[in-house]
Amino acid sequence: MHLVGFENGRWNAAEFGFDGVVVSNHDRISRSRLPSLIGKVRRRVLRSPTLSPLLGKLKHGPLHTYRYEDAMKFFLEDGTVSEYYPCIIPNWDNTPRSGMHGVVLTGSTPELFRRHLRDGLAKVAPYPGERRLVFLKSWNEWAEGNYVEPDVRFGMEYLAVIRDEVSRSRGGERGAAAEVCAAEEMGDRRG
Repeated sequence: MHLVGFENGRWNAAEFGFDGVVVSNHDRISRSRLPSLIGKVRRRVLRSPTLSPLLGKLKHGPLHTYRYEDAMKFFLEDGTVSEYYPCIIPNWDNTPRSGMHGVVLTGSTPELFRRHLRDGLAKVAPYPGERRLVFLKSWNEWAEGNYVEPDVRFGMEYLAVIRDEVSRSRGGERGAAAEVCAAEEMGDRRG
């Protein structure tokens, strides 16, 4: 048995008997110094004597909007105390649940996702075959704009990226594949 827990900085999974951790850093972006697209607009509005009073009428606070390409560097962990399994993120928009405090990633494309997935697969390449796990957040989290399921805009391109990159990571060796496990909300929902 190999137990993998979700680590979010508030607890250490290894202390509780877990062999490894999954870290989903989509929320780490808003704690970074990466300027949000809305933040740039906000600063310009604050400089305008005409528009500045309107800004104060926003009810809840800033909406954090970032370019997917800029945010990618925050997705994967550089190192943790436990064995680390990357969680790849095809896109993100949790404003339906979090309102103005949500985080929105814009401009995700299958090719940018390919770079992110390739980096995730490289993180687990040194692990034994049975532990080369990469978690996908999420297969069809439509409410958070986070899915790889076919859609009108990109069709099956995200799925093709997964197929191609997993195949590439195998390098012809059957046991050397990184297994991509669909994870929703950090748990496996089996019907």
